[in-house]
Amino acid sequence: MVRTFTATEFIEPALRGGNLPMIVRGIDANGEAASIFLKTRVGYGNRPAAPGVELFTALLAKEMGLHAPEPVIVDVPARFHEQVFDAPRYRTLLEASAGTNFGTVALGADWKTWPVEMSTRAFAPDLIEGIFLFDSMVQQTDRGFDNPNILWRGHQLAVVDHEKCFAYLPGGEEEARPWRGFFGHRPMHTHCLRTALKPEREGFGREFREQLLGLEMEDRIRAICHAATGAFPMATVAIGRISAYLDAILRDTEDFLDHVKDALLR
Repeated sequence: MVRTFTATEFIEPALRGGNLPMIVRGIDANGEAASIFLKTRVGYGNRPAAPGVELFTALLAKEMGLHAPEPVIVDVPARFHEQVFDAPRYRTLLEASAGTNFGTVALGADWKTWPVEMSTRAFAPDLIEGIFLFDSMVQQTDRGFDNPNILWRGHQLAVVDHEKCFAYLPGGEEEARPWRGFFGHRPMHTHCLRTALKPEREGFGREFREQLLGLEMEDRIRAICHAATGAFPMATVAIGRISAYLDAILRDTEDFLDHVKDALLR
C-alpha cells in the first residue's frame, strides 16, 4: 500500500512548513527515482505519533477520492546528513532522524501553492465540498484563510500537510458523538473554503456519505491503520483512537453532517 524510498541526495530546504521539511531525491525498491517532500521524525518535535497520524490521514484522503501527493516511507541512511553543507539546521535534523521517516512524492513544478487571495470560482462545487467535509472529519484546523495548505493546477486542487489532524480527539472520546464537542469550538470557521460552500443545496454531503460507506464495506480503514502503525509503531495508540472515532462517524453519519451544516450556517 505504501512505497518505501531510500534517500539518495539532499536537494534543498522546502519553501514551506513549520517543521523544516526538505526536498530530497530517493529511489524505491523497483529502482524508480523521485523527488520527495521529506518530513523528518525530529522535525515533528515532541509528537512521536505525528508521522504515523500524517501517513494515516494522507492515505485516508486518497481513499476518499481527494487528490493528494502520494504518501511514502523514506529511509534516511545513517550518514546521509554528511552531504548537507550549506543548511546546518537540516543537517542536524537528518543526523538525528536516520531510519524511517514520512514523506510525499512531489507533484511537480506545475502545481502551485494556493495564495491567500485565491478565488474558488474556477473549481467544481463538489470538489470544494469534498475537501471541507474531509477536513471536518479529520479535524484539519490547519487550512485557514492565512495558511490554506492546498496546491492547485488548472481546475484541480490537492490537499497537503495533515500533521495537526485529530488534535481534538481527547476532548470527546467519552462521548457517543465525539464530533459534537469539536464543532462546539467552531474550529472550521476560518477554513479557507468555508465561504464557498452552500450547505443548503439539495444533496449536500451525499458523495461524502457514499465514500464513507465504501470504506466501511471494503474494510479500508483497518488496512490504512495497519499501514500507518506498521511504518510508525509509536503511533499505534493514536491510530487506535482515531479508528474508534471514525467508527463512531460511520455509525451516525447523519448527525455528523448535520453538525457540519450547522457550523457553516452559524
